[in-house]
Amino acid sequence: LDEMQRQLAIPVLYVSHALDEVARLTAHMVLLREGRVVDSGELNSLLTRLDLPMSRGRNAEAVIRATVLANDDGDGLSELRFSGGVLWAPHVGAAPGERVRVRIRARDISLTLAPATGTSVLNVLEVVVSEVVDDGPAQSLVRLAAGEDTLLARVTRRSRRVLDISPGKRMYAQIKGVALGA
Repeated sequence: LDEMQRQLAIPVLYVSHALDEVARLTAHMVLLREGRVVDSGELNSLLTRLDLPMSRGRNAEAVIRATVLANDDGDGLSELRFSGGVLWAPHVGAAPGERVRVRIRARDISLTLAPATGTSVLNVLEVVVSEVVDDGPAQSLVRLAAGEDTLLARVTRRSRRVLDISPGKRMYAQIKGVALGA
């Protein structure tokens, strides 16, 4: 379906309850509840809104658009640029210059006050906290601005308190390269 849509360049109305499929196939989403439109908009803007159900739970994620800068066949990685910086991800199967979607799960992002050194984490992005909400008995969900894109991070309430994670705070998001999916 994804390949057909790309080749024909036609709009497709796709109805699904599977967030995984929605994240892979859509650019614009209409959220329905009991047959009524709750909201609609660009996919990532809805996925990262903390007042909507998709941002809650274990599978909260952001989907960003990035441009392939290079493919490193020796390491099996692709270098990608998006508005928030550069990411290294497992080879995305696209040539330099092509645009790809990158899925970044909230649970795969850790936050630090300063960029870490001597780490296996390939991706470190400067971000600004835009919103924080509690999500469950021990966790908080953090909405982050990375350039013009929005990411989500899931942290413990203890980390929120110890790092004083609050709106407006500049931090660094660490994302393991192996955790990224295109």
